[in-house]
Order: sequence, then C-alpha cells, then structure tokens
Amino acid sequence: MIGFLARTAARAAVRTAVRSHIEAKREARAVAATPFALHPRGDGESALFEHRGTGFAHLLPGHPKQGTATTSPIEHVHDALVALYALPMCVRYHLSRPQLVASSAQDFALQVAGSYIGARAAAPPSLRSVQGALLAAWAADAGALASYGLAYADPFGADQEDLVVVVRSGYAMAVTSRYARAEVHWVSRALLASAANASLSWDGSRLHNAQLWPASAFLVPGVHPVLQPQRVSELPYLAAEMALAPAERDGLATRLAAILSSEDPPWLPISPERAATTVAELSCVSQGRGLRTVLERQMQAVRTMHDLRGLAVQVGSALEGAG
Repeated sequence: MIGFLARTAARAAVRTAVRSHIEAKREARAVAATPFALHPRGDGESALFEHRGTGFAHLLPGHPKQGTATTSPIEHVHDALVALYALPMCVRYHLSRPQLVASSAQDFALQVAGSYIGARAAAPPSLRSVQGALLAAWAADAGALASYGLAYADPFGADQEDLVVVVRSGYAMAVTSRYARAEVHWVSRALLASAANASLSWDGSRLHNAQLWPASAFLVPGVHPVLQPQRVSELPYLAAEMALAPAERDGLATRLAAILSSEDPPWLPISPERAATTVAELSCVSQGRGLRTVLERQMQAVRTMHDLRGLAVQVGSALEGAG
C-alpha cells in the first residue's frame, strides 16, 4: 500500500511539473509574439520595457515581470501588461495612431487621454498637460497625465488608475498603472511615480544605461520608503531634539508630505540653494531652535532628490515616534 501511494504521488508530481512546463512555454511564446520585450537589470528591482518597432522604452522599478494582456467587461484596450511584484500593481501599454482632428499636439494628447479613460472613471478626471523638462525627457511632441478612481473595480480588486499618454509623430502610447487604493501606501505610490513617470521615452536608447535609484545615505533603492540602518538608529535622538508641539508637528508633516509627493525624479541633484530653502521652509513651523539644528545637520548628507525624500521619511518617522 505504501509503495502504491508513493508511486501515485510521484506520477501526480510529474503530471503537475509537465503542466507547469507547458504553461510556461505557452506564456513565453505569447510574450515573444508581441513587439514588446522586458529586459531585467541587476538584481531585478528594475527592468527596461521596450517596443521593438518604435524605439519607445520605459525603465520600470518594483521588480517588474511581463505578463499577458487581460480582458474583462471593463477593460480598456491594451497590447502588453507588466506586473510589479514589489507592489500589487499592473502597468498596461497600448500603442495607437488615432485619427483625430486636433488643434495642436497637446490637444491631440488630451483627446487621446479622454477617449482612453472613457466611461471607466467614477467621475470625470482632471487631465493635465505635460511640458518643460519632463516632455523633453520623453522625447515627445506632447503628453498628458491623469489619475482617477474607477467606476467599477477590475477582477483583481483594483479601483484606482493613473494614466500617462505620450505622443510623437501622430502615434500615442498610453501607459496605465492600476492598483487598489487600500493596498498601496501613498508614499510608495509617490516614490514609484517619481521614478516611473520620468523614465519613459520615445528615444529608448537614452535609458539603456540609466539608473533609477542613485546611491543614498538615507533610503535603500526601491519603491518602499525603507531607511538605511544608520538612519533608523538616529530616530530616537531626532525626536528628542526636535521637541515639537502638536500644532508644529502637524505643520511639519504637511510640508514633508509635499516633498514626498513632488514629481522631481530621484536622480535630480539638490543644489545648496535648494537645500537651504528647504531647511527654511520646514523649520519655520517651530519657534524653537531644535528642528532647524536637526534639519541643517541631516541636510549635509543630501545630494539628490532620493536623499531629500529619505530625509523627509526619516524626520516623519521621528515625528511619529515622538507622537
């Protein structure tokens, strides 16, 4: 009897392994048949997602893995899907050449965004045009951004979507990030957006050697606000030094949130002038000297926007500990 059970279990294991192998090969063939390709970097925290025919590329953080396009009654049209394993989030891509009557490339981008959202949004979203340095980084003629709640959650429970539309020479690439609001912390969402929104381009070659997360004295690389061990050990002392009243803590927390929510990319250098201005803006919430002393000392290690967000995470964590 024992031998029979063992042989049965072995046969079942073989069948499971064969089915898994066949399914993996089927998925690999489906991915290979698309014009999109995902190239992981280093430890896999980031990967370069490319469209082979147009030169479009997107450097994604969050341990991305390419999947297959999904369908559902509320699903918008898309050509490719990438799941971010560091967050419960999926990124979808759709390339099109819409036949629209538009007064400008920017009007074209806004029309594409509006039609792509359609009736799926719970309420008409605010569409924002992209200009300046971000548009130049995209090597695009125009672009649009939007964030909106979905009228109905998708089959995976996602109820929020962020949209980026990038336009060049009549082509439009729509990129959506979809997730469940309750499952993605707003700081992680801000870190992701700061990197992912600035790391896509129609000139994909410029991203081949790009790095999303610069070395930081405050934060480890990635979409989660994880402090370096040394900065964690400093938290009790920072809380004691700052000694803020409740109203002062609230004012400081609001200003720290603005830093974390900034659209500046992680690799943006922080000039001495900006560092001094930031210290002044943060320390003005308190009449005491303690907060300014802490900020001036910690700011000495800030080199990039990733560092500055790390400083905001550290000071915010100290505030929570003090509260």
